[in-house]
Amino acid sequence: MKRLFSLALLSFALVIAPQVYAERLRIVSSIAPVHAIVVAVGGDRVQADLLLKGSASPHHFSLKPSQAQLLQKADFVVLVDFGLESFLAKSLGSLTPGRAIELSEAPNIQLWETREIGVLSSEHAESHSHGHDHGNASHHDDLHLWLDPMNAIEMASYLATVLSDADPAGEAIYRENAALFRDRVESATKTIRRQLSPYSNRPYVVFHDAFQYFEKRFGLMSPAVLTLNPEMAPSAKVVSEIREYLLSSGTQCVYREPQFSPSILRSMTEGLPITIAELDPLGEGMAIDADYYPQIVLEMAQSFESCFSQP
Repeated sequence: MKRLFSLALLSFALVIAPQVYAERLRIVSSIAPVHAIVVAVGGDRVQADLLLKGSASPHHFSLKPSQAQLLQKADFVVLVDFGLESFLAKSLGSLTPGRAIELSEAPNIQLWETREIGVLSSEHAESHSHGHDHGNASHHDDLHLWLDPMNAIEMASYLATVLSDADPAGEAIYRENAALFRDRVESATKTIRRQLSPYSNRPYVVFHDAFQYFEKRFGLMSPAVLTLNPEMAPSAKVVSEIREYLLSSGTQCVYREPQFSPSILRSMTEGLPITIAELDPLGEGMAIDADYYPQIVLEMAQSFESCFSQP
């Protein structure tokens, strides 16, 4: 009798298990800003996991076996674009079509082309903008597109549509969450415009040309870029040219990202009236919740203002 009762419980569990699973979509996100949008839009209706944590860069990343298994179990894998997260292309090739969501496919996304920038050549660098054309983003596009808050709003709206199609019972929740996300991001954008408007003509230098979406949205100058390969130390000749540029241009702020060592920058700026500051497009160390994305762009704005406002 006890055995029959146990078998009955097992049979009942097998019957209800798919129903329990169906209540929450399992979503794996590539990078933290994408994960933040998933968390904000999906709320309690999704089980959200993040692949790249901390300062890990999507430009140089290899999946661990445990992460590959996580991808295989996901209902959806959300990323910016396979051109950015190329490490996912092979692992996701075997997934059912439609399970990989590229947020670059969102309607009304503003895309900027990658700029032709070499060492210190970017004061006059130009790039061209174009809208979404319902095809994969070109390999010529700059794919740091989440750093334009208006793009982030479009990405959240697109994600709400995809999740609503997969989970119609949750559509009202996804739409409401996307609207709340839009309100938070628009509020942050207004704050940043006021914060950075006095500094539109300030020259600055970056280690890696990843910020044009932010700079164009908020009217900052195009930066000079120290090197196209932030993992290789420049030659003595280049260091000399950089120091000469920093002195002649009146630059007082040089920015690095968390994953890049400041040692190279220190050697270039030693003895100069230069501040080495940090811009973090991934939001390392922040708690990932519904306010995570606005906090990323607010922190970047604060980093610009703190350095530019120094006497």
